[in-house]
Amino acid sequence: ARRGVQFMVCGTASRGISRRIAGDGGDAEAVFKEMEGHLISNARIVSAGVVGVTRAQEYGFSYLFVG
Repeated sequence: ARRGVQFMVCGTASRGISRRIAGDGGDAEAVFKEMEGHLISNARIVSAGVVGVTRAQEYGFSYLFVG
């Protein structure tokens, strides 16, 4: 982060996780807002993470997933 890295958080995945955390009858939107409010300082939520990755690849960056 100190070197200027910007982090993108997938909004689609975050909303799915917030629904799972909230459970049946819970307030998924409140959970999402709390998650959003506790991101690291240089992170931002994007509508779809795959769009951000694709955009970065257009500028010569690469994506690597191990798992």
